[in-house]
Amino acid sequence: MDAAFDGALSPVWAPSGYQLAYLRDSGNGQESLSLVTMGKSKTSQATLGSFYVQDMALSWPSVNTIVFSGRPSAYADSPIFLFNIKAKTLSSFTGDQSGSYATFGGSPLMGLVFRPA
Repeated sequence: MDAAFDGALSPVWAPSGYQLAYLRDSGNGQESLSLVTMGKSKTSQATLGSFYVQDMALSWPSVNTIVFSGRPSAYADSPIFLFNIKAKTLSSFTGDQSGSYATFGGSPLMGLVFRPA
């Protein structure tokens, strides 16, 4: 395994298949969103931003959107955020609610959010 991926959390492939996004603990209470682009001649790596999030799962339903989903828990809030890759902005998709979980199809507009009754 490449040392560049040590500590990688929740890796997810882009819909294109040649990019990989993952979270990494920044050591200051934040997690950094990193992006690796694999090319024929070289591979590049970039940090897209650092955020005060914990225990998140990533999904990548469309070219410009990465979804941060809090892992479901009956005891802790499970926020869901959308990260716009081009604008490098993070916006709330749902409010905090314990036990929420999201899954997406081929578009961020095609998804389901599960919430406890």
